[in-house]
Amino acid sequence: MTAEGTFYVNINKNPTYKMGVGIQIKFSISQHSRDSYLLQSLIEYLGCGKFYSRTNRELVEFVVVNFKDMEKKVLPFFHKYPVLGVKSQNFRDLVLVADIMKDEGHKTELGIQQILNIKEKMNSKRQD
Repeated sequence: MTAEGTFYVNINKNPTYKMGVGIQIKFSISQHSRDSYLLQSLIEYLGCGKFYSRTNRELVEFVVVNFKDMEKKVLPFFHKYPVLGVKSQNFRDLVLVADIMKDEGHKTELGIQQILNIKEKMNSKRQD
């Protein structure tokens, strides 16, 4: 079994927010449905997250999007047990975004631009 975890920054237009966008950091792990117990156990182990079963595919997913859970549980876990390879760079970038959000920077034009710049280099867009 290999866990394929991914770190995301989601930016959505939302007129209800002062700056017109909502920003969310996210961690997810997807696995074949035969490993559903493993992913469900992460909720208990980390004390956060949600479990989703995708009916159109044999896929299950563990997802954390709550900022406080990310800040207090997920990020410290990966500081203690570091991510390897290119995903370590995505984790580093996610931590940068979390720090901007923690300081309320995502509520300013400068902060949003910084987050956009970081997001543009993450995951499949990464070239370094």
